[in-house]
Amino acid sequence: MNNPDIGASRKDEKNDVSIELNALSVRARRFIDKWDKLLDKNIIPSRKGFACESIREDRDYH
Repeated sequence: MNNPDIGASRKDEKNDVSIELNALSVRARRFIDKWDKLLDKNIIPSRKGFACESIREDRDYH
């Protein structure tokens, strides 16, 4: 009744999940690094009140 292939199959599945999680973690880290580089550039912040004006304009336009 003991089939050694069943245990090996489950271990392979666990390894596959582990590899996928590691790959996802690497992709997330690269994505974050990319955004960090973009945000580290000298980006001039919007003037004070810009967002409020923009929202009002959008609301009034519709």
